[in-house]
Amino acid sequence: MDIRPQIAGRPTGILHGLTSNFHVFLASPTFRAKIMPLTVEERVAEMQKPEVRAALLAEDSPLIRAAIGDGQAGDLAAAFGGSLLWRIFPLGENPNYEPDREGSVAGLAEAAGVSPLEMMYDLLIRDGGRELFYQPLGGYVTYNFDFFRKNMEHPNVLFGLSDGGAHCGVIADAGMPTFILTHWARDRVKGDQFPLEFLVRKLTSDTAKAYGLNDRGQLKPGLLADLNLIDFPALKLDRPVAIADLPAGGKRLVQKAEGYRYTIKSGQVTFEDGKHTGALPGGLVRGGREAVILPLAAE
Repeated sequence: MDIRPQIAGRPTGILHGLTSNFHVFLASPTFRAKIMPLTVEERVAEMQKPEVRAALLAEDSPLIRAAIGDGQAGDLAAAFGGSLLWRIFPLGENPNYEPDREGSVAGLAEAAGVSPLEMMYDLLIRDGGRELFYQPLGGYVTYNFDFFRKNMEHPNVLFGLSDGGAHCGVIADAGMPTFILTHWARDRVKGDQFPLEFLVRKLTSDTAKAYGLNDRGQLKPGLLADLNLIDFPALKLDRPVAIADLPAGGKRLVQKAEGYRYTIKSGQVTFEDGKHTGALPGGLVRGGREAVILPLAAE
């Protein structure tokens, strides 16, 4: 069988923050009773009060025990590698998804001479509560992506990430193709990069062929004119933000990208500099199908 494993360009990660659906103080009694019902602006104002800060830092919960790695959190602490805060990194305005150990919340706390929990608290409420924190869920114990690079270069591997639309309040990985282009072809400093042409082929024609979509993925006569015209030096991902545009005011995290000049579908410009033109030339996509004939067992 032709086995095609799928791998993302980095570990899938939970995003902690006051605008996401998860952070280490979420299970604390004071937060759940007094702060959770508030808006983000009100949360920040409340958490800036010294008495609220003292209460939250003194309270106990399974998430707090995992965060500080006190040895009493059982399986939860073990799942986070002993101390959660060595595996959580503030993203800032220009997200770095391959940070150093020193850039973790615990690393920043160590450098500042404060407790990791204090550092987490203060970072949570900075920038008006907009800060988000990346917690890789696996494959980052060495604080580099060498494991991912080794697997990404395998000829049968597809670049992809299932999870479309799921966990939308704690994960924002829809920008993975943009991350793959910027990080692996231009920005990576912790090891070898990939040629840009290799990444483009993997993201376009290799993926199209794997799903039987043989009418796209290349610039050839007779194929669909589906193109992205990219200003590669300007290509970047912004920090994810939370928007409430789901039914009943539901929240999701989105991440905008800069540097896509034109997105063209079947020859029509659908996006220009990130703004939708109103054109809707797309339709239902069906993958290629092959008949599989199996012999009947003799009775």
